[in-house]
Amino acid sequence: MGERLTVDSVMTPDGEVMPLGPVDKEGRKVSLSTATLFADSGMECTVKRYEYLLGAGVWRASCDEGVVRVDEMHLIRPDTFGALMNDIEAAMNCPASEEPTHAYNVVSGMCDACADRCGGTLCQARALHSICYRIHSLLAGDGE
Repeated sequence: MGERLTVDSVMTPDGEVMPLGPVDKEGRKVSLSTATLFADSGMECTVKRYEYLLGAGVWRASCDEGVVRVDEMHLIRPDTFGALMNDIEAAMNCPASEEPTHAYNVVSGMCDACADRCGGTLCQARALHSICYRIHSLLAGDGE
């Protein structure tokens, strides 16, 4: 049985590694079967087809919403201040029997493993750490 070699990148003459096929804004490889990409705002774009512009050297996606450059889009919906505010508001509106920080951990998808065994202390620390991390990540491009 012969060996099979799969190539997913090439090296340019100056030593830069270039992936074959489209990549998203974070440099993740985008499969040509990917049906959804996300804008910086979190808006979902439904992809109909991909095309490579030889002269420009860029991959584009024809979407229901228009034509976009793949390297300006995201494979995973990016976090936004709006999403963070929604998660905090959902936690504030939790039932009175539930700890708001535990509710934040559940709605934000960060932690639902404690099942109230921590007495609220771990959930508070984890929620505040998550909120701070998300704020720092969102401000990273603002030069702060």
